[in-house]
Formats: sequence, structure tokens, C-alpha cells
Amino acid sequence: MGALVCFELTRQLRRHNERLPEHLLLSAFRAPHLPNPNIRIHHLPDEVLKTVLAKEGTPREILGNEDLMRLMLPVLRADLEVCDTYTYLPEPPLPIPLTTLGGRHDVRVGPEDLHAWNIHARSGHEHHMLPGSHMFIHESRDLVLTQVASTITSIPQAEEMTV
Repeated sequence: MGALVCFELTRQLRRHNERLPEHLLLSAFRAPHLPNPNIRIHHLPDEVLKTVLAKEGTPREILGNEDLMRLMLPVLRADLEVCDTYTYLPEPPLPIPLTTLGGRHDVRVGPEDLHAWNIHARSGHEHHMLPGSHMFIHESRDLVLTQVASTITSIPQAEEMTV
């Protein structure tokens, strides 16, 4: 969901002529203009939802912690509902580069879903698939950190902000 929030926040900043980020680094979310081919899961019973989350790579330590799940399931459901019901409204591509990351074994978001972000970046789009499922950031932590560091260091030094 973070990719969707970052994308829409950046579009909102542009609409209000605010300073934009230098680069968007997004992971595990299909390009926003694509229809959602997945079943809606935000309304599933708790145990079924936890099974889906387990298959997508949510660590068992988290899913097995009843106190944590009691607190987190309502938040997860709200996040999933936003993703399940999101409606894309066309706008021009963003004037900043995008980098997308995905898990090679993600059953919900495939490489073509991530590559399709290219139409939203007037200044270029890089796409990287890493080992793992939807939650590849846990399975490929070192590779993710290496890719993030590489992306950050490739950004030209921004002009100092004036207040």
C-alpha cells in the first residue's frame, strides 16, 4: 500500500505546486492504472485473511502473535480495503524518475504489473525483481537495502531548500 500512498501523495503535491520528491522508489504494487485482477480480501474472516497473509510472506512470528494480530488486523483490513477499492484517475506522468521493486514469486503482483509503472514517469523508470514473495523485503533484505542505497546515491544532489 505504501507505493500507492507515495504515488498519490506525489500527485497531490504536484496539483498544489509543492516541492516533489527527487525520486519514487515503490515496491510490490501494480501500476495504478491497471485493474486489480486479485480477489478482494479485506472482508475475509480473520483466519482466512491470516492464511492469505501467510502465503504472501507475512512472517509466522507476526501471524502467530494473537495480541499483535488483535491490534493489527483492523489496520490491515483498512489498508487492504484502500487497495481493493482504489480507482485511478488519469493525470500526466510525474516529472521524476521511478524505481519499482518486486518479488520474483509474488502471486499478486507480477513483473508486468511493475513494469507498467513506466507510463507514470516522464523522467525514467527502473524495474528490479528480487528473490521472494510479496513480502520479499524480509526474504531479500540485503538485496533490497543494496538497491535502495544504489538508487539514493544515483540521485543528483538537490539544491538546498530555502525556507
